[in-house]
Order: sequence, then structure tokens, then C-alpha cells
Amino acid sequence: MRKEKAELEISERLQIHHFESYIEIVRAWRSWTTPLLAVFTVFWNGLLVYWYSILNENSPLIVILFPFLHVAAGISLAYYVAALWLNKTHIYIGAEKIVIQHKPIPWRGNKEIPVSAIKQLYAKEKIFHSAEGKSISHEIHVITHNGKNIKLIEKLESGEQAFYLEQEIKKFLKIKDTPRGK
Repeated sequence: MRKEKAELEISERLQIHHFESYIEIVRAWRSWTTPLLAVFTVFWNGLLVYWYSILNENSPLIVILFPFLHVAAGISLAYYVAALWLNKTHIYIGAEKIVIQHKPIPWRGNKEIPVSAIKQLYAKEKIFHSAEGKSISHEIHVITHNGKNIKLIEKLESGEQAFYLEQEIKKFLKIKDTPRGK
């Protein structure tokens, strides 16, 4: 039976749980844009269902085949929206390894990182430029002894969240705070 020491909700989408032998960080994928994308997906796929419902055996082959790319896009979009709505990223930080899992909808990016391979851990600010201006998000990365840079968690809402998580992970793993690249 696992014993929980402390639990902290950093935001609605991010929680950290401290246990005796590990830390669990849970980040929900859902954001304010998810319902908007869900409505668009229902509309998109609804149009495709309507399109195919009005076809008959006399319809030209091109009219039947043309929307196949749109159907593939609709299926992909539905899968993506389901993942956004339901998925959470779970990061388990133990004495031996860090495990990253995206669940319950299968998604790429699950990985394990041996703690012995970690040289450095740091928070990073990411700036995105667009026509509407710029947006900023924050990430936590590890650098391995062989120089590989691995993203642990992304799309953190603030620098304070990133800094707090960085410090909690370093404290648990007993990683010294060193300037990046040293």
C-alpha cells in the first residue's frame, strides 16, 4: 500500500503528489480550447455523415472517393479531441527511474529515464510568436550524461510552476542546482 505524504494542487490542470518512495506529477491535457475543438469536430464529422447519407449508387465515383481524406482527418481529429478531453500525463519520479505515461488514450511519448543517466534538470521558457502576438509557456527538461536533452513536462502555465517543480524534483533526486550546460 502506498502512503501519501503530501498533495499539492498547483493549478486545476497540474498536481503533485509526494509519497514515501516517489513523487507523482499529474498534468491534465484539457484546456479552454478543448470544448471549442470538440464542437468543430462534431460539426466536421456531421457534415461528412450528411455527405455520405445523400449519396446513392448512381453517384459518380469521384464524389464518393473525394471525401476520404476528409474522413481520415475527421477520425484523427476525433481521436485527438478524445485524448485532449480525457488524457493526463503522469510523471513518476523514483529513486531508480523517471517514468512518463500518457493515459488513458494511447499516445506517443511514454518513456523511462534511469536516474543514473541524469546529469542535469532545468526549467525552460518557451516563446511562441504568431500574428496575434506572443505566448509563453514553460517546460522541465533533463540532460543525460551522454548529452541527450529530454523534455519531461511541457505547457506549464507559469515560470513559478516550472521553478517549483524543478526544485521539488531536484530535492527528491538529490541533484545539485548547477547552471545549464555545466
